[in-house]
Amino acid sequence: MRVLAFLLAAVDVSSVESGAKSGIGSGEHDRLHIGIGVGSCDRLRKGRSEFGIQRVSSIRSVEGHDGNRSATFDEDDRNSFGGSVRVVHDLTEWQMGGVESSPVRSTRSHMKFWCATAFMKTKQLVHIAQLLDEAGYHGLMVSDHLVYPKNLQSKYPYSPHPDGRPIWEPETAWPDPWVLIGAMTSVTTHLNFTTNIYVAGHRPLLQLAKEIATAAVLSDGRVALGAGAGWMKEEFDLQGQDFSNRGKRLTEMIEALRALWAGGWVEFHGEYYDVPPVTMEPSPPKRVPIYVGGHTDAALRRAAKVGDGWIGNAYPWEEAEVHITKLKGYLREYGRDNDDFEIICGLYAMPTADLYKRAEEELGMTGTLCMPWALGNPSAGDHAGLAEMSAAYKPFIDDFATNVVSKCQ
Repeated sequence: MRVLAFLLAAVDVSSVESGAKSGIGSGEHDRLHIGIGVGSCDRLRKGRSEFGIQRVSSIRSVEGHDGNRSATFDEDDRNSFGGSVRVVHDLTEWQMGGVESSPVRSTRSHMKFWCATAFMKTKQLVHIAQLLDEAGYHGLMVSDHLVYPKNLQSKYPYSPHPDGRPIWEPETAWPDPWVLIGAMTSVTTHLNFTTNIYVAGHRPLLQLAKEIATAAVLSDGRVALGAGAGWMKEEFDLQGQDFSNRGKRLTEMIEALRALWAGGWVEFHGEYYDVPPVTMEPSPPKRVPIYVGGHTDAALRRAAKVGDGWIGNAYPWEEAEVHITKLKGYLREYGRDNDDFEIICGLYAMPTADLYKRAEEELGMTGTLCMPWALGNPSAGDHAGLAEMSAAYKPFIDDFATNVVSKCQ
């Protein structure tokens, strides 16, 4: 978990261009535009949240008036058939035809605003999600820790303290991210959810795949995984996982998760994870983006190699520029500099629309982190119900949406 002192962020709208190449379909709905390449279609399964396409070879961009978006997706299997794919808004209807279209590329516009929620009261977060959804924010981020060991020897990498202790108290609540996200998706319609960040390396692979896939189905595809290698060795020890190879295992886990989410009979064989042919249903209704956290060289390289995006911490402008420049260098090294790739971090600066427009244009940031209520003290008190939460938080949420978010559209 990276604690973001004063964080700010934006809403997603992207554009799609089309042209002419076999195997890439383009379709549109009154609320959704998507460019897809399909590798094989073994079955169709109609239902509210599952579409049954066996393999999608590329998804270049998704644009909806509700801000839903899927990241770029490429698979090795390119045995595509010529056709157009039409997807209705809740991804329940697929129509295949013989129309040939060109590869689709997106032209990004408008920064996405992700709200950080670390240290907030657990029962209040469902109501916060409702308020953010109504105000038009792009997404909400949930932080993660499993425990706080009484004998904590690991040093928190972002600690301002000489002894390296965390900046939170041992009794601080860390609700389970996927239980919480499942609850929040049930009371929202447009808001997206991700973790910032989830310590995936000490979690069981199959259980994690199942939890995220279920959340993806319940939300109609409004979830992403933000994953990092982690810093607290004690958590790994308690889970019986090797701390020393956590980075390599995370890289392989990302590849394994994508395999397990493909639907139908799936399997994965790697150095650290070996899964024989299994079915794991429900499978996600669309690709679940995986954002890699951390700003070490290893983390940035991992993000560029296997991630759909990167989530950083909050930085002064100059430091953000250093990390993003290095990240872009790794993307070029892996031949991904033209991919749709999310670059998300916070900026230590007074939030203004001009700041975020400049960050998008000069740094290439696609998203930022915010806490609209950071300048106030609305967390004082219990605020047990939606009415009480609205009275305390809504003025800050709406003010930031009006003066910053809406001006970045």
